[in-house]
Amino acid sequence: MPYHQRTIRSRLKTRPLDQSLERAVAIGGRYGADSRKFTATLNGFVKLANSFQVRPTFPVPAMVLQKHPQVLETVAGNGRFAELAVHGFAHLDYTRVPDIRAEKHIRKAKAVFHRHGYRRFGFRFPYLRRNSALLAELEKQALIWDSSEVVEWDVLERSEFSTGAWDAYKRILETYAPRPASGFRSLPYFIGSMVEIPVSMPDDDVLIDRMKIRSSGRLFAVWGRMLLEARSRGEMMVVQLHPERFFLYREALQRLLAKMRELGNVWTASLGEIAEWWRERDRIRLEFTSLSTDGTEIRCLGSVRAGLSLNGGRPDRDVEFKALRSDPRDGLRWKVSGRIKPWIGVSPKIPESDESIRFMIRHGFIFERNLTGSGFAGAVSTEPGSAAAAIRILKQHPERFLRLDAWPGGKRCAVSVTGDIDGLDIWDFWSRFDAR
Repeated sequence: MPYHQRTIRSRLKTRPLDQSLERAVAIGGRYGADSRKFTATLNGFVKLANSFQVRPTFPVPAMVLQKHPQVLETVAGNGRFAELAVHGFAHLDYTRVPDIRAEKHIRKAKAVFHRHGYRRFGFRFPYLRRNSALLAELEKQALIWDSSEVVEWDVLERSEFSTGAWDAYKRILETYAPRPASGFRSLPYFIGSMVEIPVSMPDDDVLIDRMKIRSSGRLFAVWGRMLLEARSRGEMMVVQLHPERFFLYREALQRLLAKMRELGNVWTASLGEIAEWWRERDRIRLEFTSLSTDGTEIRCLGSVRAGLSLNGGRPDRDVEFKALRSDPRDGLRWKVSGRIKPWIGVSPKIPESDESIRFMIRHGFIFERNLTGSGFAGAVSTEPGSAAAAIRILKQHPERFLRLDAWPGGKRCAVSVTGDIDGLDIWDFWSRFDAR
């Protein structure tokens, strides 16, 4: 079946015929015959974000960058005002085209970005649809990050919506195959050498076009709940807002940005900055030195922005934990005193690939290689079941263990504002179908 037919069938599964026709009309109203209308909208988005010291990330198809390089480079300010990322070569569902064509498009997109002076950039798949072969091609092409994984935050009340609106929500989510936030930490993770940065749902497309929410108060309420949930969990909210709808969510976005500022302790970063931090964090190494007095000194190598936390930063009656004044060039230092060491002792014989090691690294729990394993809050030895027991206690009582902070500078959570630019004029929407 030709790609056009497969695409139409796929889109009708996520957006019924009446909504598809409504979408076509909306596109005509939100874009013009040239780029001037959309450029004004995009400038408004960037100006609002920048007024709150937020630098948004805009994934854009390479063929759109190729057609409108000056417009996009001016809006982004050579990276000072906004960050550009790859959104495919064309805005196609790459899971529905032959692998050889998808791979060709990824290579072509990379070449276009290089030709226009971009050297380090990430990727987001159109329609947030990808598969293992596509991810492998991104890694092969040395892309820095991808942001196509979807996390669904449980912030919508079924009783507040009509059956039609709720069905539309569930229909589109099925195509994203999201991970529920209730069982998944919204944090970056590595796919090989590439950083995957999950995007948060529901976004503006879901709420505005599919569920017909127009009230800025209701939009802010949803995204505000996501922000508070991410902050309470110390995780990340990647809010996706397509610039074409800026006039519909402008007030809600302004309130969200103001709420972030009011809360404080929120790290606002572009997706590229998050990926760079996650790489820096992965290079961190900790050295443990037993002191002549009761206690241990921990020295951090590999980052001057790292932090360690115990019990969510609250006092612990059994452990004294404090940062030491030191020259960051020689490594950040902390002192831990108490009856037991609040981290995991790991036998030197346990390989780095062991499930327990990978779990601790993923969740920021620190561990020390130790021959005896005594004096620690938990231990992983070569005994059968030891690793499983350690993971179990880490899950049940995470507050008892020292952890590497997820975010730099002691920030409680991270927020990234992103928005896919599918095109700058009406013709960009139709030209995608002729992309070879």
